[in-house]
Amino acid sequence: MRQLSIGSFLPLINKLIKHMKRIFLLLSIIVLLMSCNTDKTPEYALVSGKIINPLSDEVSITNNKGEKVLVAKLAEDGTFKDTIHEADGFYDFKAGNEVTRMYLKNGYDVNITLDTNEFDETVAYTGKGAEANNYQAQKYLVNEKNTGNPQELYALEEADFLSKTEANFKALNELADAVKDKSFAQIAKENLTISRAFQLLQYEPYHQFVTKNKDFKVSADFPNPYENLDLTDEELYKNNRVFAMIVHRKFIDEIMKETGTDRDAYIKASLEKLKAMPAGVLRDGLASDLFSYQEIYNKENADVVKEVLALIQNEETKQELITEVATMSKIAKGNKSPEFVNYENYKGGTTSLSDLKGKYLYIDVWATWCGPCKAEIPHLIKLEKQYHGKNITFVSISVDRKKDKDKWRAMIAEKNMVGVQLFADKDWKSDFVVNYGIKGIPRFILIDPDGNIVSSSAPRPSDPRIIELFKSLKI
Repeated sequence: MRQLSIGSFLPLINKLIKHMKRIFLLLSIIVLLMSCNTDKTPEYALVSGKIINPLSDEVSITNNKGEKVLVAKLAEDGTFKDTIHEADGFYDFKAGNEVTRMYLKNGYDVNITLDTNEFDETVAYTGKGAEANNYQAQKYLVNEKNTGNPQELYALEEADFLSKTEANFKALNELADAVKDKSFAQIAKENLTISRAFQLLQYEPYHQFVTKNKDFKVSADFPNPYENLDLTDEELYKNNRVFAMIVHRKFIDEIMKETGTDRDAYIKASLEKLKAMPAGVLRDGLASDLFSYQEIYNKENADVVKEVLALIQNEETKQELITEVATMSKIAKGNKSPEFVNYENYKGGTTSLSDLKGKYLYIDVWATWCGPCKAEIPHLIKLEKQYHGKNITFVSISVDRKKDKDKWRAMIAEKNMVGVQLFADKDWKSDFVVNYGIKGIPRFILIDPDGNIVSSSAPRPSDPRIIELFKSLKI
């Protein structure tokens, strides 16, 4: 019998190896294709749409922090398409001066169409994510139909207000129940509960305002706005701005029951309450809110500032506040006021802060386009008349742009504005405005006869506390 050597098998072995390589390569390709076809949710949302009768050449989307996450240019036919990475939650979609609320998640591919001539009535969505967003659009229309003008709503007597808003709450819940995406429906109903609570909280102060009845109080039977809310929910606090406002309102109300309107006492009482809270997002947010009170930057509160900063866990937030403290401490009570030099005077020539020393100065930083600023003008005129000839000068500084100087002059004449009327040299970038950290107007500042700061954020003319402040200074 012929013996077979190992060499005689080599051709066969080589063929088998080549064949196995082909099989392995084929299997690898199949595995790769299978992995490529895996249904994995993208880490972004696609947003497209068409704006009919556009009022500008772009649209934008803003998150709950007020950050623009998308700015898209419109094509000639009004269409746009863009991407939002890590989309998760509610956003404001803005076209021109109109805004509508959107809900976006990773994986959504939603298309919006609207006509700016009938903005709210024409907002419509198609594509993946359309159901949640069409609910948002319908919710607005139902709410508007059922509650009408906010001023008229809050002017209603308590029983009528409760009846009308409760019926609206029921109708909106029925709208949410009809949503097939139950995870979104749950979020929607939770938001309705939060909005209802906020509406109840607003009733007493808003009713006082619109009816001019400052003594109005809700009855003992009025629903408890906080009853159905867990005010310790940190996720809601981070992601729902209305919920965060409610949490802050509860905190403020509890402290003010102890301290009244004394802000220094309020700051110190708040610190003690914050110390008793567990560390986390809620405590960070409530502690940060204290820095919105100008009084915290006063020299006598230096130790309080250190203690409040020590309570904040989020390093980014803490560093932002440390920077703010360094800036705002420069304009604390008792410090020399920042100067303005050679501002154009409505009556002719120029005026500097140094020209006005010798009397108290009540300074109004404003602009012709600012609605709240214009609302204060009648109160300012009345206040100036009341204190005319006394140891105080009323100064108004416009931060209008140079191109709007004629509008400034026209408004002064039209409204018979009194006091020293000045025009800032570089609008918002003027040194005086920057050094006072002014980011919103109107802003009122009170300076003593020696040029020292009494208050870098004084009460407005419409606020009765301004008279109390003037009396305390024997003006």
